[in-house]
Amino acid sequence: MKKVLNFIKNNILEQYIIINILYLTYMGFLFATKKIPSFEPYSLNLRLLLLVNIIAIIVINIRKYSFHKVDIALILITIFLCISAHFAYNNTIALYGNYSRYEGLYVLLYYLTIFYLSTYSKNKKLIIYTILFVGFIQFFYSICYYNKLLGLHPKNPKWVTGFVTNPNFYGGYMLMCLSLSMGLYIEQKNKILNILLLILSCCFVISLILSNTMSSLVAFIIVSIILLIYCIKNKKLIKYTIIILSVISVFFVMNKKGNTTLSKDFAQTQKEAINITKGKVSESYGTSRIYIWKRAIKHVPKYLIHGIGIDNFRYIDNGEPIKKKSGKITTIFDKAHNDYLQILLTSGIFCLLSYIAFYIIIIISGIKNKLIYLLLPIIGYLVHLMFSISVVEVSPIFYICAGLIIERKEKKEKYVRRFLDKLPFINKKYDIIK
Repeated sequence: MKKVLNFIKNNILEQYIIINILYLTYMGFLFATKKIPSFEPYSLNLRLLLLVNIIAIIVINIRKYSFHKVDIALILITIFLCISAHFAYNNTIALYGNYSRYEGLYVLLYYLTIFYLSTYSKNKKLIIYTILFVGFIQFFYSICYYNKLLGLHPKNPKWVTGFVTNPNFYGGYMLMCLSLSMGLYIEQKNKILNILLLILSCCFVISLILSNTMSSLVAFIIVSIILLIYCIKNKKLIKYTIIILSVISVFFVMNKKGNTTLSKDFAQTQKEAINITKGKVSESYGTSRIYIWKRAIKHVPKYLIHGIGIDNFRYIDNGEPIKKKSGKITTIFDKAHNDYLQILLTSGIFCLLSYIAFYIIIIISGIKNKLIYLLLPIIGYLVHLMFSISVVEVSPIFYICAGLIIERKEKKEKYVRRFLDKLPFINKKYDIIK
């Protein structure tokens, strides 16, 4: 009993972060099962959690603040986001987010604060296994959904999304879970855990395949190449071969059974890439992403400094959204379908540069701290965002993983001690700072 109490006491921060992860999963489940009509209550509660995060940050800073260069990037991002919200085309949307997205300033600050809290976590594996656990729950739900089990009768069983609104976003979520499980499998020495992680990897790749998301497949290929380089350098090729063959086998079996269109989509993407290198570019390429990007980029000079406003992309064309007509159907785009372009247009160049610096610091920290199992989902998701967008259902998981990469080793007292030791009039015999 005493050990349990000590464990709870020593892992309060980790427990709070886990509560956030479970909450995100629960709210996603409510939306997937139509218990709530939209993500508005989801976003509203994130604003309440933002207040809790701020209080927790204040407490932590008073007790054991330690500086890390990522803090500078966080401050800059916060400043430029606030400037963007102030000068936004629609200030209300900038604060609370656009309808159906609800990713305004308050939600973005929630991402940054949960990231900051995660940087102080000491028991990283506890949080990571929680992410894998909820990822497995979503996998199980998706399998039941796809096969019409447990009373689930979807209108379109091929539109597999888990507890997320869209297959594209679900693919990004499963990409992070798959990258985590593969990285942990390579690092893990316990045989039982190795078997479990191998099984989880196969489960997550099934979910990724069912999402039929090309951006996730491309990101996964890049993740696999990075993992291969790591395994060659650290002489872990046998384990790499086992997990890659397992994952590839699952893909070929599902492809042969006609459970996915990814092989056809990949062939189409290769064809489009070859045509682009030859100067033959069609606006239909990338499921009309070229169409969106070409029209969105035209507005960059006008909104270069502070952007049109957070989540205000639908007003980018002189107060009107970018539209595409296909017969009698008119599609309205409220996002740029490239998160970096989205940040540039909605929050400005300085905010984008701050985000890029933030990502670089995280990646360098991951390499420096040799946290391959955390580095893989970060890089994978950043690649995925080149063809996708940030959403409230998935982004918090990314920021939590990113926060776990950062290691804050020194406490505030050590900085004070170091300063006092340099003063000539301090008697070194006495321990002034306890």
